[in-house]
Amino acid sequence: MDGLVAGLNGDVLARSASLAQLRSRLGDLASQARAAADSSQRRLARRLLGGVIVASRDIPDPEYRKLLEKVRPAVFP
Repeated sequence: MDGLVAGLNGDVLARSASLAQLRSRLGDLASQARAAADSSQRRLARRLLGGVIVASRDIPDPEYRKLLEKVRPAVFP
């Protein structure tokens, strides 16, 4: 993931490719994290998404932030 995030600072083509791959990978993780049944795969997906979201706090890229908002797990009371 770090390499894809670093690609956001590249030229237009690299940025576009990085965003597309991030959408795909983070979308897959979000789907796994939202699974109804508890499983090791769901727990791992939630941990990975949480780590990506925490690591992204210093990245001001608006498109990346928007993507993260879409895949952010719901907060339960």
